[in-house]
Amino acid sequence: ALWLAALAVPVSAAVPSAERSALVALYNATGGPHWTDRTGWFGTAGTECTWAGVQCNPTETSVTGLDLSENGLAGSLPASLGNLANLQTLDLEGNAITGALPKELGRLANLQDLHLALNQISGVLPRELGGLGRLTVLDLPFNKITGSLPVELGNLAILQVLDLGGNQLSGSLPAQLGNLRALLFLDLSDNQLSGTIPADLGRLTTLQTLYLDDNQLSGTIPTALGSLAALEQLGLSGNQLTGTIPRELGNLSMLMFLNLEKNQLSGPVPPELGNALSLIGVLLSSNRLGGTIPGSFLNPPNLETLWLDHNRFAGPVPFELGAIPTLDDDGGLDLRSNALATDTEPGLLADLDAKQAGGEWRSSQAATAAFDPQLPLSGLADRRPGGLVIWTLQVGNGAPPLTLSTSGGTGDVDLYVRFGSPPTTTQFDASSANPGSQESVTLGAPQAGTWYVGLRARTPYTGVTLRTGAGPSVCFPGDTNLCLNGGRFKVEVTWRTPDGQTGAGQ
Repeated sequence: ALWLAALAVPVSAAVPSAERSALVALYNATGGPHWTDRTGWFGTAGTECTWAGVQCNPTETSVTGLDLSENGLAGSLPASLGNLANLQTLDLEGNAITGALPKELGRLANLQDLHLALNQISGVLPRELGGLGRLTVLDLPFNKITGSLPVELGNLAILQVLDLGGNQLSGSLPAQLGNLRALLFLDLSDNQLSGTIPADLGRLTTLQTLYLDDNQLSGTIPTALGSLAALEQLGLSGNQLTGTIPRELGNLSMLMFLNLEKNQLSGPVPPELGNALSLIGVLLSSNRLGGTIPGSFLNPPNLETLWLDHNRFAGPVPFELGAIPTLDDDGGLDLRSNALATDTEPGLLADLDAKQAGGEWRSSQAATAAFDPQLPLSGLADRRPGGLVIWTLQVGNGAPPLTLSTSGGTGDVDLYVRFGSPPTTTQFDASSANPGSQESVTLGAPQAGTWYVGLRARTPYTGVTLRTGAGPSVCFPGDTNLCLNGGRFKVEVTWRTPDGQTGAGQ
C-alpha cells in the first residue's frame, strides 16, 4: 500500500542539465538579480519550465522558447546558449546586452526566430548564423554590430525577415542575399555599407519591403529591381547613387512608397513611373534630376506625397498636378528649388500653394536649371505658346565642337543658344527655328564658361528630347584631307606611286 501511495505522488520532469546550466549562465552573465521579472529563476531541478520567460515542450523536458524582452538584462550572452538544442525562439529585444554574439548560436539547429533588437551588441555577425537552416526571422536592428555581412546568410533558405538596420555594418552587399527566395522584409538601412546594389536582389520575388537608406552605396539602381513584383516599399535614400531612375520601376504594381531622396540621380524621371498605380508616396528630393515633371504622376489614384524639391526640373508644372485631390495639403507637394514655371490656367497657383510645403512656391524657383551633357533630357513639354525654358551648360577650356539638338515628340519648338546670359528670340549666338521639333545648332569652337540653352514653344510641344553631342565631321578637300570629327583630328591621305598606282589611308 505504501508503494502504491508513492506512485501517486507527482514527479516533475526536468530539462537536461546542460540546458539548465545554460539558463543559469544567462542569468549570471546578464545581471539576473536586477531583472525586471525573475520569477522562479534558480528554482529546484524540474521547475525550469515555470521560470519567467522560459517555454518548454509539452512534456517539459526541453526548453523551446526564451522571451526576456525588455526585462533589464545587462551584460554579454554566454556561449552556453548554444546548448539549448531545441530552442525555437530567442527574444531578448530591448535590453542592455553588450559584447559580441557568441558563434555558438550557430548550433541552435531548431531556431526559427531570433530577436535581439534595441541592445548594445557589438562585434561582427558570426558567419555560423548561416547554418541555421530553420531560421525565419533574424531581427538585430539598433545595435552596434560592425564588420561585413557574412555571405553565409545567403544559405538561410526559408528566412522571411532580415533586419540589421541601425548598426555599423561596412563592406559591400553580398550577391548571395539574392538566394533568400522566401524573404519578405529586408532592412539594412542606417549602416556604413558601400559598393553597388547587386542585381541579384532582383531575384527576391516575394520581397515586400527593401530598405537600404542611409549607407554609402554607389553606382546605379539595378534595373533588376523592377522584377520585384511583390514589392510595396523601396527605400534607397541617403546614398551616393548615380545614373537615371530605371523605367522598370514602373512595373512594380504593388509599390506604395518610393524614397530615392538625397542621392546623385540625374536625367529625366521616366514617365513609366506613373504606371505603378499603387503609389502613395514618391520622394525624389535632393538629386540632380532634370527635364520636365512627367504628367504620368497624375495616374496613381491614391498619391498623397510627391516631393520633387532641390532638383533641376525646368519648364511648366503639369497643370493638373496641384489639383490632385489625394495630395496632402501643406506639404503633400514639394517643388522648391527647381526652375519651374506655370501655365496661366485659372486656379493653378492657388492649388499649388495649398499643397506646397511652406506655402507659396514660385519665389523659390531658379531662373535656369543645370543641364548634364551626358544625359539627354526626354519627355520635355511646354504648352505655353511662346514659353521659353532655359538650361545652363558648362563648357571647359579647349572643348571640341559641340552640337545641341532636339528631336521627337509633337508640336513646334525653336532652339536658341547664347554665351554668358539667357538668350531671347532677338539676342542669341546660335539658333535653329525650323518647323516642327527637329532643331540643331553646332558651336565650332565653344568658348569656355557658361552657355545658356533655350527652348521656345513656337506652338505647344510635348515629348521632345534635348541632347548634346560632338559636332559633325568637317573635311577640307585635297590630296591630304584634314577632318574634324567630333572634335578629334583625322588625317586622310591619298598617294600616287611612280608607276601610276594610287592608294589611301588615314
